[in-house]
Amino acid sequence: MRSALSRLRGLLARVAHPRGAAPTPAPLRRTVSFCTTCLGRRAHLEQTLPANLAWLAPHAGRAELVLLDYGSPDGLGAWVRERFAAELASGLLRYARTDEPAEYHPPHAKNVAFRLARGEILFNLDADNFVGEGTCERLDALFAEAPRRFAVSPVQPDVGGRLGFLRADFEALGGWDERYRGWSIADFDLCERAREGLGLEQVDFVSGSAIR
Repeated sequence: MRSALSRLRGLLARVAHPRGAAPTPAPLRRTVSFCTTCLGRRAHLEQTLPANLAWLAPHAGRAELVLLDYGSPDGLGAWVRERFAAELASGLLRYARTDEPAEYHPPHAKNVAFRLARGEILFNLDADNFVGEGTCERLDALFAEAPRRFAVSPVQPDVGGRLGFLRADFEALGGWDERYRGWSIADFDLCERAREGLGLEQVDFVSGSAIR
């Protein structure tokens, strides 16, 4: 009897989730925007963007990837429009380009990308970084458990700059301070202002990986 019951359960599982088909994820409680800025890193995006959009696709309508082309000279825009026409049409991918300033200015680039985003959760994602399986769900859960917090990926090889905020908190902070130049100091400043100025809890959030 027990053997027959086990076989029946196995059959029902295969019918519900045929081999190669993943179960439909639960709807996200908050909409999520992953924001990527790019200047001259098309080679990285050719590896990460298809994978990242595939991870977000099950949450279409609740998740998006915002790509800011920061004056890339490598034909990035034409490649995106040709390769991802369906994702652009559906809103899963949002693409915009700016040619000013002439040199890459990380705080400005990230601020522009976050302002273009529509999600309630905003998450910075470098061009060479992968979203990772389950990241949308875990990010959604993190803020559902306690909204007075923000997410920071702990330092990992080749993975950095991953910060996640509720939109309302990011807007209250005024975004990254564009008086800073370079790659990291504006991130540290933003996190300090979030902790000290808004009293938010900084939470380590491990997600995805990067091109090695």
